Amino acid sequence: MLTTPSSLRWNLNPHTSLTKSLTVSGRSVPRGSKVSPGLLPVLNPTSLHHPPRRFPSLACAPVAAMLLAAGLQSAGAQQWQWYPPVNYDRGTNPKVAVVDVQGGGGGGLEVHQAVNPPLSLLPYALWARAGDYVDGGPFSNSYQYDAGAHPTVTYAWVPNIPAPPGELGPDSGEAVFIEMHQANVGVSELMCRLTDPSGTNLDAHPRIDTGEMGFNPSIASDGVSTVVQVHQALNGTGPLWYRVGKVNRAQTAPYAVSLSWSNPSLQYDMGANPCVTFLDSTHVLEVHQATAGGTAPLWYRIGTLTGTGTSIVWENSVLYGYGSTPSVSPTMPSGSYDDIPSGDILEVHGHAGVDTGLYYQLASTASGPSPGSLRLNFGPASLYGYGLTPSLAQGVASGNVTVEGFDYVSSISNVEVHQNGNALQTQVWGRDYLYGVMPK
Repeated sequence: MLTTPSSLRWNLNPHTSLTKSLTVSGRSVPRGSKVSPGLLPVLNPTSLHHPPRRFPSLACAPVAAMLLAAGLQSAGAQQWQWYPPVNYDRGTNPKVAVVDVQGGGGGGLEVHQAVNPPLSLLPYALWARAGDYVDGGPFSNSYQYDAGAHPTVTYAWVPNIPAPPGELGPDSGEAVFIEMHQANVGVSELMCRLTDPSGTNLDAHPRIDTGEMGFNPSIASDGVSTVVQVHQALNGTGPLWYRVGKVNRAQTAPYAVSLSWSNPSLQYDMGANPCVTFLDSTHVLEVHQATAGGTAPLWYRIGTLTGTGTSIVWENSVLYGYGSTPSVSPTMPSGSYDDIPSGDILEVHGHAGVDTGLYYQLASTASGPSPGSLRLNFGPASLYGYGLTPSLAQGVASGNVTVEGFDYVSSISNVEVHQNGNALQTQVWGRDYLYGVMPK
């Protein structure tokens, strides 16, 4: 952990100006900073064109010497905390995906249902809104992209074709958002939509029928090209199913992006309100409640992608708490930044039928009972807000700066969205600090 000398003061709040910048002596620095002529921090602007860099470790003597030469000292980080909610729209059942990019993060796409009249059997109007969900805005205008229910969204990276000059290699790519929803209010066809690379318009292309029926889907990606979706078979307690897919980009013009699915969905458990996320490139984590409606036991299950990447071997389900509509995500994508602690898990849930409180739990990963298996150690549940249907996006790094040739990530954030009445709110769980990583 790093603190700055007195000549360099960072305003490190994810809800103010981490990814905004101004120019001092021809170099870009965060607003609120004081910069001495001897230190040359650079804040890279937010971009949707570069995936997360993977940096080598700082644990080497030459690095330590350079840090000392830069006047930076090791120190503890600020505590993780919840920031106040920000109203951004009206609707129900929101979900959000936030792109993790070197030099910023925060570029996201949110999807939600419109508010239907009571007891309406018509599909909901489905709306999307792009914006900076780490800094609490600005947001673009909402737009309707389809009709249905229970929308969910994630993102993947596709290669730049042809790659721009100087951007050849695995770090070259563009973000594509992937949305999934059911076509009607009950069990119905599961539909997908894709944005253009680096785009946020879900209505740019016709929707894609996945060829199967389901209810209340959840979709997640490994941050590259593999996606996993889970859903209920029934509108209520019943079988839970999963399916693995791949995002591809054609090698010839017009370089179209497509989504292909492996075998038909397979059952992995029983319950309701499933949510899935990736722990790393091979392990997925799923949470659900035991029964539909109201507060119920909450269970998690860890799975490992097979060598072919078309199916998942699941470990046994484990009880971890009580609540409703659970959502889960790593606090940072594993391996994205080698020197930032990864593996910590953030879970949120409501208490439907009991109160309108929103609660969070933290968990750490540990070795499971069998070779190669994992388990989670959950802490107690704590109140962080009020509302319904909370949902998390995967953690992102914000405020990337460079001092004396070293990159520093100044904040890590998880974006949460929920409804409060008919208002939609976003809230950030984050930590502000300078953490050193060597440039690739």
